[in-house]
Amino acid sequence: MDSRDYANCDGIELAARIRDGELTATDALELAYGLIDRLNPQVNAFVHREEALAYAVARAPSPGPLAGVPIAMKDCVGGVRGAVRDYGSRLAAGLLLDADEEVVVRLRATGLVPTGTTNVPEFSSSLSTESRLHGPCRMAPCATGGRVARSGCLYKNHNPDLLMPHASEEMSWCTAPTSPAVSDAIGAR
Repeated sequence: MDSRDYANCDGIELAARIRDGELTATDALELAYGLIDRLNPQVNAFVHREEALAYAVARAPSPGPLAGVPIAMKDCVGGVRGAVRDYGSRLAAGLLLDADEEVVVRLRATGLVPTGTTNVPEFSSSLSTESRLHGPCRMAPCATGGRVARSGCLYKNHNPDLLMPHASEEMSWCTAPTSPAVSDAIGAR
C-alpha cells in the first residue's frame, strides 16, 4: 500500500487490510506520519506527534475491530497518558498527561492507535482554528485542524457506544482526508 492507496482507504477498510495481513499496524503508522510530514507544513493541522507512544501500541494493538488504525486526537479532548497537551494555549503549553481520558480508553478498546494531536483554538473557544500558540490551520474550509485527517467512516455519533457524545464531535480520524485541498495535494482524487 502506498500513500495514495492509504489516503483513499477509510478506517474500516484499513482495519480489514491490517487484519488480512496486507499491512501491519506499524506500516499504517508509517503511512500516516508520511502524509503528516508531507502536508502539515502547508496546513498546520498537527501540533504534537506522539510517535513513541503510537509505535508502542501499534506493535501490540488490542484485538478490537479497528486494530492498528491510526487516529488523531484533538488537542482539547482525548488526552493520552504520557502525551503533551496544551489546549491551544500558551498558559497550558507542555502539560504532560498522567492518565488516558475515558474517550481514549474506549478508542483503545477498539484497537485504534492515537498518533498525535491536531490544532485547536485556545481552549477550543472559537469556531475557527487560529491558535496563538501554534498558529492558524490553513485549510479552506477548516473549522478544526482535524479536518486534515478525518476518514470517510465512523463519523461523529456513528456508534454512540464507541465514543462519548460530547467528545465525538471533536474526534479526527487519521485515514482518508476529506478536504479537496488535501486530496489534491496528495493526488488522491
